[in-house]
Amino acid sequence: EQIIDTLLGFVDIKLLVNKPTNIPEMELENYYKAIAKVAFDCCVRIKKYDLLFGTIYDTFCGEGSLSKSVFLELLYNHVIEGRIRDIRTLVSKDLIDHYHKKGNMKDLEQCILNINPLSLDIHRVIEMCWSQHLYDAMIHVYNNGLHDYTTPLLELLLQLRATLKKRKSLP
Repeated sequence: EQIIDTLLGFVDIKLLVNKPTNIPEMELENYYKAIAKVAFDCCVRIKKYDLLFGTIYDTFCGEGSLSKSVFLELLYNHVIEGRIRDIRTLVSKDLIDHYHKKGNMKDLEQCILNINPLSLDIHRVIEMCWSQHLYDAMIHVYNNGLHDYTTPLLELLLQLRATLKKRKSLP
């Protein structure tokens, strides 16, 4: 309990009270990274993910898009390295949106592949996977989130059939 209080005090003081002003964006980004790293390291070590994805995430979001982006990119690293798999659905949605908006489909797909599908907005992620042609991620979500092994195969076969028909009709 004392660790949690100390961490929350640290985050509040660093983000809400002693945040530097009038510094270049790169320095502010590094400032946020240092705070987020401490928060992640502490919460992962004591397995307090509800704290990380609750109060701490909300505090980073409240500081603006740069601090939120820093938090999400550090979260991505933890997800890819396998340290975090279960994420509050709202946070996983923000993480997926972050990489989708950046247009970085490779990182988006890696994100989906490494997050527990039950932490995702499955319907929305499946639609995104189809529209962005992220077939590995789509199959992963169907198989591991819905325990559906036939729908993705059938849908892919239908797409293949349509593509072959189009090619056949071309001169």
